[in-house]
Parts: sequence; C-alpha cells; structure tokens
Amino acid sequence: MIKQQLSQYVNVNSTDAVFDEVKQIICLLSHAFNQDKLEKAYQRVIDIFEGKSFEFKACNTKYHDLKHTIETFLTMARLIHGASLTGIVFTDREIFLGLISALLHDVGYIQKKDDKHGTGAKYTEQHVARSMKFLKDYGHHYGLSSREIELGRNIIYCTDLSVEPGNIKFASDKNRLLGNLLGTADIFSQMSDRNYLEKLLFLFRELKESRSDKFNCEIDLFKKTIGFYEYITKRIETSYNSVDRFIIPHFIARWDVNIDLYKVAINKHISYLNKIINDDKLNICDMLRRYDVVRNIRILYDDSC
Repeated sequence: MIKQQLSQYVNVNSTDAVFDEVKQIICLLSHAFNQDKLEKAYQRVIDIFEGKSFEFKACNTKYHDLKHTIETFLTMARLIHGASLTGIVFTDREIFLGLISALLHDVGYIQKKDDKHGTGAKYTEQHVARSMKFLKDYGHHYGLSSREIELGRNIIYCTDLSVEPGNIKFASDKNRLLGNLLGTADIFSQMSDRNYLEKLLFLFRELKESRSDKFNCEIDLFKKTIGFYEYITKRIETSYNSVDRFIIPHFIARWDVNIDLYKVAINKHISYLNKIINDDKLNICDMLRRYDVVRNIRILYDDSC
C-alpha cells in the first residue's frame, strides 16, 4: 500500500534521520562522493542553529528554523537525484555545492552574539543577502573553494522571491539549474511541512518584527496565502523552469511511488485553508490543531489569534 503522506517516509523532526536519508540518496548518485565532508558541514550548520557556535546565537525564528533548513536540504537532494535520472549529469563537487547552499540558504536569520536587539526576524528583508555574505565569509570552513563560493552565492540568491532568477548572472547553465532547484526546494519544504498552516502564525510575527506592512493581521496572512500559492506555482513553472518535474523520478526510484508527494501535501494545505477561510462560522485558529502551535504562540507572545 502506497503511503500518501510525505511525512511518512522520513522523520524530518530528526536531524539524524534526515541526514541518513540524504546519504542514501547520494549513494544512488555517486559511489565516490565524500560523505564525511558533507556530514561535518551538516553538523556545523546544526551547531550554529542550536547556538553552539562561538560567534552566533541560537536560531530564534520559529518559522525559518532548523527544521526548515534540513527539510530544504533533503528536498534539494531529492531534486538533484531526480534530475540525474533524466540524464542530467552532476559532478560530486556540484552535488556538494548544491547541498551546502541548501544548508546555508537561511543562515541570514541568525544573529551574532553581540547583537542584543530583537530576534533574527528583523533581518527578514535582508536575510538572503546575509546568507550570501555568510557563504562568502565562511564558505571555506564548509569545504568550498573560492570559485565554488561565488557559484553558491548565485544559488542562494535564487531563493530571494523579490528577485527574478532570469536577472541573476549565473556562471553556467548548471549553476542556473542548481539555483532553480534550490528555489523550488525552499518553497516545497515550507509549504509541504505537516504543520505549515500552523507555522504561518510564526511567520506573521517574523514579518511583524521586520516591520513589513504586507499583512494587517494573522487572518490577512492566511487569506493572502491563497494568492501566494498561485504566485509561487507560476514562479516554479516559469522562473524556475518547472524543475519540480524532477521530484517524481526520484520518488519512483527511491520508493516506487509515482506521485509528487510534495504537491499532494501542499494541495491539502491549500484546500483546507480555503475551507476554513470561506466558512464564517469557523475561527481559523481553532481549526489549526497540530503540534500545539497555537497554544505555544499564546504562551510565547502572550496573545491570541
């Protein structure tokens, strides 16, 4: 019997389980790949997000958190594998660069320890630029050459939704492809997360701290998420050149599942969101019950939605 839920295949709440799955995927891609270097880089990123780094505070954004980072890392590996199954050849260094870029794409939300004001959410508008600068400053610690660091900055830049990827000066078609893959992986990992709708409440507070005026209140964010879904679907198709098509070949090869499990999860979220938004008798937050997110928000922020 085919499992219909993406979350049933890998426990994305476990950093070990995620890395074990990525290792399995890499074995399908290359037998000569240096897994040890990737594991060291992976642990280094976990240490930064958990506040074990000498220079940086622990991640204190609840939407753009460690879980999102490792889910993007896993999704990127899946897309690279799927692309390789269609005949696209990646060198081991290109695979490594793509995965490191995925791990560092949101590190721009992390504050340095001498940053005493607010949380990393205040960097929302600049977080991609800060992630790119982090890669420039620390990329050598992650096993990247100077040339790879420049290529990685392009890849991360592709996750900036305010930028049209066609305007980025990629060094090569492969560099562009990896950027499109990461841009897609970033969106897929967010919107397919099992508690995506609940986490939007954290996203609202991140945007509020960044002084964004895009949303008047939580309910406004929920309503505009429907429009965002339509926008992002078009962006994946046009700006990212429909690289989401590579996910099904991966699922077929890895799990014998001829379904895009990401789209299944995302469509369920959007369908449920439409249902609760369009029923005036329902309180939206009362309908978001997973993982006690709403209750935790009321405790953390001393408010209710």
